[in-house]
Amino acid sequence: MSTLDRIQSLMSAYNMTAKQLVIELGLYSSAISDWKRGKALPSYDAIIKISQYFNISSDYLLCLTDDPNKTIKYDGNLSIESRVDEILSGLDNTDNTLMLDGMPVSPESVNAFRNAVMVGIEMARRINKQNEANNVEKENKKDPE
Repeated sequence: MSTLDRIQSLMSAYNMTAKQLVIELGLYSSAISDWKRGKALPSYDAIIKISQYFNISSDYLLCLTDDPNKTIKYDGNLSIESRVDEILSGLDNTDNTLMLDGMPVSPESVNAFRNAVMVGIEMARRINKQNEANNVEKENKKDPE
């Protein structure tokens, strides 16, 4: 589900038209239609206004979490592993809402995706370790003691 999908879902749940939301939030008149047509993306200001208006987290609107009440805590260190874990934990398809090529995703497909992501993380770790080793080696060559 995209940011626009989430905004439209909220509008639908509150029986709001695009015009009503634009007026309530003081957005420019064609904002939502521009978003729908791909002419523009919701601005930071719009995301904040929408999240405050509907009393949900901006992280939910930005698709960082599937829980409208959850805010991702930034601990000063963005860990790709924890971010991926959170995304993968949201891949429960028991309600058949996850789609691939227009069809519900099977549990086997979800597991294949999870495995592919984990392989990608492992490859990134190896590349990072090799880059770090190369950087240390370069530093040692620059500054022989």
